[in-house]
Amino acid sequence: MKRIVILFVLLCAGYSLATAQDLITTTDGKDVQAKVLEVGTSTVKYVKYSNPDGPVYIIPLSEILMIRYANGDKDVFYEEAMPSSYPSTQVYEGMRYKQYKRFYNKHDYVRRDDDPYSPFLAGFGSFYVPGLGQLFCGEWGRGAAFCLGTYLTLGMATVSAATAGTYSYDNQGYRDSYHSGYSSIPLFLAAGTLWIWNICDAVKIAKIKNMYYQDVYGRKSEIKLHIEPYVGCSPVAATPNANLASGLSLRVDF
Repeated sequence: MKRIVILFVLLCAGYSLATAQDLITTTDGKDVQAKVLEVGTSTVKYVKYSNPDGPVYIIPLSEILMIRYANGDKDVFYEEAMPSSYPSTQVYEGMRYKQYKRFYNKHDYVRRDDDPYSPFLAGFGSFYVPGLGQLFCGEWGRGAAFCLGTYLTLGMATVSAATAGTYSYDNQGYRDSYHSGYSSIPLFLAAGTLWIWNICDAVKIAKIKNMYYQDVYGRKSEIKLHIEPYVGCSPVAATPNANLASGLSLRVDF
């Protein structure tokens, strides 16, 4: 019975290792499913996940944005200058939104209880008042731009619709042109597009800022638990023999 349990544990461990894959995101937005072999000072060596026994590929670090490993860890690469006290493969504390936003994908966001921003409240605020969600997230410039752009376009559309069916006159009192009001249609469409864009932008900002917060501030108190299969020899007292022991081991990483 013990042999069956040991074999089952080893098979599960082997399967998990075999199915593990890394994801390399390049600077042009492509995702490469791979198994990273080595991360050097200027290049990365990997094999394709679909062909692990195939050739080894080498890609420069300058062409890589991020590497997400199978265990959940990730390395972020970029060429911008940063304080020497921070490794070049990580985002660092004090970065501005425009500096780190390209390192994250909003679709990868996973909510945590200590996230400082609420994507729902940001989206609802921008739905209620264009740009308000951006202000909630601390992006005053983007919020003001969306607010002014949306209301200005909407005001122009309203004026155009209000003057529909009227004539303009020249200096001598003669009819000069007729306002049909059709020009208000594309203006209303533009205002609606800006309104929807501003809602999506507010939600995106909240998610990306939360991901940055999780990476920079969350790692300070992060504790990882790893449960792994264990197989070893356990000595038996007063005998020269040893029994085969198996089970699970718990490792805590601070």
